Amino acid sequence: MNDEEKEAFMSEMSEKDPQVDRFRALNEHAPVLNMETALISKVAGDSQQYTKGESTVSYAVNVVKSIKWPGAVTVCKGGKFTNVYVGYGIKRVDPSFNPTSPPEIDTEPMDPVEQPEPTPFNEPVIQAEVPADDD
Repeated sequence: MNDEEKEAFMSEMSEKDPQVDRFRALNEHAPVLNMETALISKVAGDSQQYTKGESTVSYAVNVVKSIKWPGAVTVCKGGKFTNVYVGYGIKRVDPSFNPTSPPEIDTEPMDPVEQPEPTPFNEPVIQAEVPADDD
């Protein structure tokens, strides 16, 4: 591509897929599959507040699941978090998406038919003719 075609291509790609901040609020994510949000958040565990010395503590964790990437889960408690992804690496974009199956594996090739082994003793001997000297 020359420079003009490259510029046109890059501007077209940036219009189709605009750059967004990686870290943003949950409600700022684009909705998926006609749902209100792209992420589901819920509190799991014991949400009761307990007094521990002069402060209070809760043993509940916040679980955030992604609708766009099935299998992506983030668990957070007390400012510490972990991300886990157990999935197929396929983004959920359309309810009628069906990945194609891989091609069938070929069967074993046929074994070649056995042939007699060529031996120099069974083959006829061809002698080369020696040219005569003309003196």
